[in-house]
Amino acid sequence: MEWIIYAIGVLVFSQLVYLFLRLAKEYKIGVDLQYFYLFLIPTFVFFFYNLLRGHSFIIDIKFMIIIIINAVIFTYYGNLISLKAINNAPNSGYSLMITKSNTILVYVLAVPLFAATLNLKSIFAIILILMFMSLILIERQASRVVKHKPWILYSLLAFFAFGFQSLVITYLGKNGVPATVTLFYLFLIGLILISFKLKTKKIKLKFDKPNLTIMLGVGLPVAIVNAFSTIGLIIAPNAGYITAVGAGSVAILTILNHFIFKDELNKQKLIGIMGVIIGLIILMI
Repeated sequence: MEWIIYAIGVLVFSQLVYLFLRLAKEYKIGVDLQYFYLFLIPTFVFFFYNLLRGHSFIIDIKFMIIIIINAVIFTYYGNLISLKAINNAPNSGYSLMITKSNTILVYVLAVPLFAATLNLKSIFAIILILMFMSLILIERQASRVVKHKPWILYSLLAFFAFGFQSLVITYLGKNGVPATVTLFYLFLIGLILISFKLKTKKIKLKFDKPNLTIMLGVGLPVAIVNAFSTIGLIIAPNAGYITAVGAGSVAILTILNHFIFKDELNKQKLIGIMGVIIGLIILMI
């Protein structure tokens, strides 16, 4: 049951990531700079951690190719596609629900791929989390009219990207690649890609108080969340447990946003929050 400790870590520190990203919006810091900060700090954190722990950065060429593919396609472009889906959907909650449902994909495929456990209690808990999460994410009114529906395709692509990302990380960990070494390369490649994008767009870095606050406030929790999540994926009875906890974290975030940013917290969302919390408790006991 050690995986529960890492799952709780994901729940707690992911809130800091989301809250600082929300603060970045208040500071009017662009999405590209937010992405840069998201990759910058964790790259250095994992580099020095591996150095101090004596982990070798030299890994089998087969695993290195898998990491590069995972970093470019599933991590970097997966996030960009997800952002497009959110921005194009008539309601951002519709897109998020499709994307976060990758928990089911991970849970099912982990059984034949990693001989993971499969039981009715866990299936019920995951379905409960996803079902009640829809009450939190989907607003009552969707004001935007969308003639074409590319957001559905984008959401499905993000669904598979994030699902396979979790499975690839689990595969690498179970084959002896240290989790923090995998994470170092994932963030390093992402950092290189976003740096090229900033240069192409001629976006300059700023080192004023708001930008430094977001740089550290996003970067450090992202490093911790990814470390806990990756280790959890490897040691949990089923990798789908960790992705379910990650998806369920939206319930806590909704409460925090209400008290910190005065976001609406209506009856529909409260029911959704209670259902998600019950689902998480059932999953962890």
